[in-house]
Amino acid sequence: MGQIAERLRIPKGTVQNILERYRDARTLDPRPQNAGRKAALAVHAVPDSTIPMAPSR
Repeated sequence: MGQIAERLRIPKGTVQNILERYRDARTLDPRPQNAGRKAALAVHAVPDSTIPMAPSR
């Protein structure tokens, strides 16, 4: 692992993380950016049809 990191000029921890991700998920795709806590109120939570329309004049 150290030789790989040296050859690619990246930290050994990065090589470990990549190998662990491949071992667990069988993919090298990056993880989603917002993998943590979900938003308390989503923008799409209220459909447009429930918002009252102003009367047209």
